[in-house]
Amino acid sequence: MRAEGGPRRGLRRGDEVRGIVGRPGQLTRQLIRPGRTRTVRAYRTSRRFHPLSYRRDWTGRVRPSRGELTPAPLPRQPAPPLDLPLVGGGRLDLAAATPDQFTLVVAYRGVHCPQCRKQLSELDGRLGELRDVGVDEVVAVSGDDQERAQRAVREWELKDLRVAYGMDEATMRAWGLYVSTGLTDSEPALFGEPGLFLVRPDASLYSAHLQSMPFARPRLDDLLKALAFVREKDYPARGET
Repeated sequence: MRAEGGPRRGLRRGDEVRGIVGRPGQLTRQLIRPGRTRTVRAYRTSRRFHPLSYRRDWTGRVRPSRGELTPAPLPRQPAPPLDLPLVGGGRLDLAAATPDQFTLVVAYRGVHCPQCRKQLSELDGRLGELRDVGVDEVVAVSGDDQERAQRAVREWELKDLRVAYGMDEATMRAWGLYVSTGLTDSEPALFGEPGLFLVRPDASLYSAHLQSMPFARPRLDDLLKALAFVREKDYPARGET
């Protein structure tokens, strides 16, 4: 929409203002002016205002907001496509997976992440326990390129865990992952934050665990206990509406 002019919050006649939702009940607006783009505090709020248009990242670039992009998948609905190359050869094609009960897809941040090293190293050593509760397809995925993914496998001494690479931003967002901008030279320009997904043999999503930070991920012991309960009780996917 276009500003009507007036002194409020630095708006000028003809400025283009695009709404951005922050915390619940809070609305900010993006001011689009030739040669200048900045966020201004709202002078009017509305609970019916939807997230749209653009937001600025920390570098000052204008990026599409999450509100414009593909919504995160819902349990009991088809999981987004996932077809990526694997370290050591071959490909991960989620649609062709044939697990007993579940495929476990673990999205990790990349080789730069110490917390990811701990998580994937533990998974690598406990694949047999996962098979015992019906998870006989396990794969770790990230936006790292081939060289960085190979480094992770080599430096983290992963023996049996399959590692896929080359996940692009559109695929990250299709899976509902939070996406971060690199802050140091060791981090990629963009990378996905952690996610853990269980997918049924029919390629429908059973559950999703998403995080915006590298810390406090689901503990593998807790996941194993939950999966044993799910298998015993035939517990259905929740969060489907």
